[in-house]
Amino acid sequence: MKQPPSLIAVCATNDTEATIVRELAAMPEEFTVVRRCADLAELCAVVQAKTADVVILEANNPEVDTRLVNSLQQWGANVVVLVEELGEHNRRYVGADVAPLAAHPEQVIESIRAFRRRAVASASKILTTHSHPHRDPSDHETLPDKESMTSCDISPGLSLKSALTAPTDALSPADTLIPGAHQRLVPAPGITAVWGTSGAPGRSTIAINTAMESAHERETILVDADVHNPSVAHMLGIPVDYSGLSACARQIARGSDLAHALPELSVPYGQQLTVLTGLTSPLRWREIDEFVAQRLMEELRVLFPSVVVDLAAVSLDPVGEETQSRGQRDDVAAAVLRQADRVLCVAKGDAVGINRLAGALRWWEELDVDAPLHVIVNRVSPASTGPHPVNALRAALSPILGQKRIFIVPEDESVPRSLLHASTVIDTHPLSPSAQAIHDLAGAVQLRSVRSVGRKRRRGRGRM
Repeated sequence: MKQPPSLIAVCATNDTEATIVRELAAMPEEFTVVRRCADLAELCAVVQAKTADVVILEANNPEVDTRLVNSLQQWGANVVVLVEELGEHNRRYVGADVAPLAAHPEQVIESIRAFRRRAVASASKILTTHSHPHRDPSDHETLPDKESMTSCDISPGLSLKSALTAPTDALSPADTLIPGAHQRLVPAPGITAVWGTSGAPGRSTIAINTAMESAHERETILVDADVHNPSVAHMLGIPVDYSGLSACARQIARGSDLAHALPELSVPYGQQLTVLTGLTSPLRWREIDEFVAQRLMEELRVLFPSVVVDLAAVSLDPVGEETQSRGQRDDVAAAVLRQADRVLCVAKGDAVGINRLAGALRWWEELDVDAPLHVIVNRVSPASTGPHPVNALRAALSPILGQKRIFIVPEDESVPRSLLHASTVIDTHPLSPSAQAIHDLAGAVQLRSVRSVGRKRRRGRGRM
């Protein structure tokens, strides 16, 4: 059966566009140029309407970035980004299927032919699978991938993640080894998302202190991804007139090398802790969308053994699996939670906080994330829960959590006292009840090794 021609939409400057269209028009049995778009908005409309399956863009168009390329690919198009010259700077076009030279139309043609061969091979594999349902899929011919399609491919796989791949014998969070009670191989904990209910339960307090616990043993980055009320910079005494998160978003959109830019975009805090400050204003939340959050987590996971992310409470509205044309604030939290290796869900230890926790847990179940969820009830005191706080909380939470372990952090005046000095409670008041509780929490969720010995508690002020 003869393969139909590829349907191509082009958005380029006049000279480049005319040359490429002329070359493609000479081979009508293989290529059909369905639209010469005036701008990228028209190009996106063409792809969304399924009118074109291949798009050709110019890299020197300032509106062409990884976010646009990702959207075009999600809509089903193969993306060709024309570059002026080959070189390391073309890493910024990571995500494009191919990046041939604009001055060599033959490279563009070969790239599109590679798409056609891949489509034929894919269809053949599907047909073979249906014809031989009991045949081992490993016996099928391997499909060509992006890296093997054409020699002019600038390899969209040249992402920071693939370039800095860890050694094969490196430990992952799932490979945590605990050979004995007094010894443990310290793994890279991966991504820890600190999330929870609304109503100021102390998410940021838990985030900065668990990040500091992690930094006592390994390089750690603390990311303020709370797009509702960013507060990490305020709490740690870092200038708030600059947003490291927004700067990273711009780097990701351009496809720039985040590894080289991150030292200038982040703030060192202590010996092994780096802080990526949040938005300078919640009104700028649209700068950080689901795509940016996902890419940022992927790259930080490679650059740092431990990533702690402070997230906003969500609105509890359903979150779709695909990025919406106009995103919601909840999209960032959902994207990070899907990437996380563990999630700390923080609720306030009073009647309102427990009620909000029940709603947050229902939203969590609908999100359907595989990461383990650890529930922390913070700011617990006899004044808010009665003379026996632990028993009261267990009775209130057992209908929604069953026998699941609950971490309790007591209300403690040492916490605001530490904030007054722009520090963490585990450093300024290590013997306080809240510091002891957070220290135990960090050990339980593997942010510190089990060989770390807890600090001695003051008599009569142990954890509840």
